[in-house]
Amino acid sequence: MSIEKVINNGYCIGCGACEYVNSDAIEVKIVDGIYKANITHADNLKEVSNKVCPFSESSKNEDELVQKKPDFINSHELGSYKEIYTGFVSDNDKREKSSSGGLTSWVLEKLIDNKEVDEVIHVVGNSNGGFEFATTCNVKEIFNGKKSKYYPVSLNAILKQLDENKKYAITGVPCFIKSIRLMQEEGYLGNIKFALALFCGHFKHTYFSEMLSWELGVKPYEIKSFDFRKKIKGYGASDYFVQVENESGTKLGRVNEMFGTNWAHGLFKPKACDFCDDICGELSDATFGDAWLSEYANEWLGTNIAIIRNDIIAKIINKGHADGDIKLKTISEADVIKSQAANYRHRRGGIIARHKQLNGIEWHPVKRMELCYKYHDEDRDELYKLRWNLSKKSIQLFKKAKQSNNYIWFKLPMFIELFKYELKVNGVSSTIKTILSKKIAKIIRLSGIRKFLKK
Repeated sequence: MSIEKVINNGYCIGCGACEYVNSDAIEVKIVDGIYKANITHADNLKEVSNKVCPFSESSKNEDELVQKKPDFINSHELGSYKEIYTGFVSDNDKREKSSSGGLTSWVLEKLIDNKEVDEVIHVVGNSNGGFEFATTCNVKEIFNGKKSKYYPVSLNAILKQLDENKKYAITGVPCFIKSIRLMQEEGYLGNIKFALALFCGHFKHTYFSEMLSWELGVKPYEIKSFDFRKKIKGYGASDYFVQVENESGTKLGRVNEMFGTNWAHGLFKPKACDFCDDICGELSDATFGDAWLSEYANEWLGTNIAIIRNDIIAKIINKGHADGDIKLKTISEADVIKSQAANYRHRRGGIIARHKQLNGIEWHPVKRMELCYKYHDEDRDELYKLRWNLSKKSIQLFKKAKQSNNYIWFKLPMFIELFKYELKVNGVSSTIKTILSKKIAKIIRLSGIRKFLKK
């Protein structure tokens, strides 16, 4: 069965859809820092488990699932949509405490206020220092669940807790939203009325937050809470911090200065992410992400890009703009693609390279290849191969470091791997310059010179 191919070849993303529809045969649990499905009773496997897996060759793709409307724009890059904006909430306190502009949580709050839904399904921190899905009807709790969490979660537990008499909205990354739509296609979860997606570069293992904590002197088992997107006035929109809490207090780290944080390197990236061609949640009712555009680079409070795909949500945000609760500016599809240019190159262009690398050697998910060729550059094939290997190596090394309870068993060999990668890709002088610039930037920040020069 197709679900077996997904699991056995390492392409399970841990969404939990298969367990929800086929719990007598499949169990999803966290293994080596990521949720994975495990077939517990093969004799009980049902065809529906193949059809709800977002990486199964038996499930429909995004183009087959999308509900096109005559007044919407249909795009190969963004999916079907009604409007595109940049924007943010007018309340600066709420904006500061969000990952970017605060629009995702604002829309969820309005869906509850307007009685479009009874509860929201979102990701919140848990008592173990990690994150999990939870439901709430409380606007304050929605606010407390703000911000991006680069951390693995699964739907398997929360979906079993839903009240069939209540209406829900859910937030999630594109492949999770796809699994929701696939389940709805099979007659499940009709009470999830709205799905909000987040732009996604790739998912992460728990190892990512654990590595950042270890960098700050906090061991993985000591983590009480973790904030992946801490904004500090005076730093640009993309120049944010992480904050980890343990028994001794909190520690801050500037992401741009920290080891292992270059998103292009893909450390701790699940294998499935390199065979995902949906950059912006094409099957959602609205997609939100960071406005990585030059005109917003110095907006430290953050700005969203919002792709609206639902008439009700369009009315809500346009009323919010008219009332002054949020600020919106219409942008073009080209602006969205520009803000995610590296993502489109690596994900779609890279899929062609990875397909060539694995074809005939290993089973891999079937993707919309016709959408990917325009982003493929044969000169980058070796780059994609190197990144693929970095992802695998980081997971292997961090697992060993945790087993030995010694961070150096990860950092030293990983530094060597990254150094070799940079030498091959960028050459000697550029590699040394990159390493030195991080060190110098950290020295300047810690010395207080930066604040002095701004006076």
